[in-house]
Amino acid sequence: KILASQLSEQTDIDIIITFGPWVVEDLLQVKCQKPIIAMHRVDPASEGLLNSESIPVVNNLTAWNREGKIEQDIFSFYEMTSFKKLGVLYLPSNDEQEKIISKIENHHSFLCSVLRICLPLNNAIFAVSMLLGN
Repeated sequence: KILASQLSEQTDIDIIITFGPWVVEDLLQVKCQKPIIAMHRVDPASEGLLNSESIPVVNNLTAWNREGKIEQDIFSFYEMTSFKKLGVLYLPSNDEQEKIISKIENHHSFLCSVLRICLPLNNAIFAVSMLLGN
């Protein structure tokens, strides 16, 4: 949050592009007023960055919600590799962990069953889903 605060206060920066979990949330918590572009988010709607109509929750935020991205990405990877087992490590940025894991479980039951392991580590939850091939 210290870096987010420093970045948002820099007068020579016009726009901020973010990568990775927590970065947008940190900027929003420090009340950054600069335009923020959220890049490479797993699911901005489930992460709470977009409302139910896929509109950003604050006016200075731009985030693209590609409906079905998680499902398409895993299916494409399966088609390319025909994996037997796939581990998924997901680092939540908010409280969206259950929504993300559910998307994996619900949409890939035709490929595999899902074994779930959640580990608390340094005040964060690291969710590991192991997709077990049929």
